[in-house]
Amino acid sequence: ALPIFALLTQERFDLTEGGVAAVFVGIGVLLVFVQGGMVRPVSQHLGAARTLEVGLVLNVMGLLVLAAAESWALMIPALVLLSVGQGLVSPSLTVTVTDRVPDHQRGEALGFQQGTSALARVAEPALAGVLFQHAAIPAPYLVSGGLMAAAAVAIASRAKRAAISPLPASSARTTLTATSLRSLSCSATNTAPIPPSPRRSVMR
Repeated sequence: ALPIFALLTQERFDLTEGGVAAVFVGIGVLLVFVQGGMVRPVSQHLGAARTLEVGLVLNVMGLLVLAAAESWALMIPALVLLSVGQGLVSPSLTVTVTDRVPDHQRGEALGFQQGTSALARVAEPALAGVLFQHAAIPAPYLVSGGLMAAAAVAIASRAKRAAISPLPASSARTTLTATSLRSLSCSATNTAPIPPSPRRSVMR
C-alpha cells in the first residue's frame, strides 16, 4: 500500500519522501481519533454489522475520489474518507465475525479472517503495482473500490439472513474473503483494539 500511494503522490503532486511521511502521520492521527473516540458510539447506535457496511461505503467513496484526485482539493477529502472508513472497518469486522457464527466456530472464523487478510496484504503490492504500471494510475484504486463495493453488498445481504439465524461457516467464509480484500485500498491500515460488541446475536 505504501509504495503505491507514494508513486501516486510523486506522479501527481511531486511529493518527496518527507511529504509522503507527513501525509501518513496525518492519516495515523485521524485513525487514532476514529478508533479511539468514534467507533464505540457509532457501533452502539448502528450495530457492528451496519458500522462495517458504512465503513466500506466510505472506503469506496474515498477510493473513487482518490483515483480522480489531481489536486489537494480532492486528495484531502479522499484521505479523510479512507481514514474514517478504515477506522470503522477494522474493529467492526472482528466484532461482526464473532457475532455471526456459533460460539464453537468463532476461533475458526477469526483464524480464517486473519489468514485471508494476511494473504491479501501479501498479494496487494504486486497486483497494485502491475495495475499502476501497465493499466493506469487510477486503476488500483478503481479495482479496490469495486472489491469493497462487492464486499459491502455481500455483507448487507447476509445481514438480513443473520437476523434470522447465524451464518453457516461456508457463508461466513465468503463474506470474510470479500472483506479482507480491502487491503487493496492502497492506504495505510492499522489495527486497533476491538471494542466490545454493542449487541450480541440472540440466536446462537
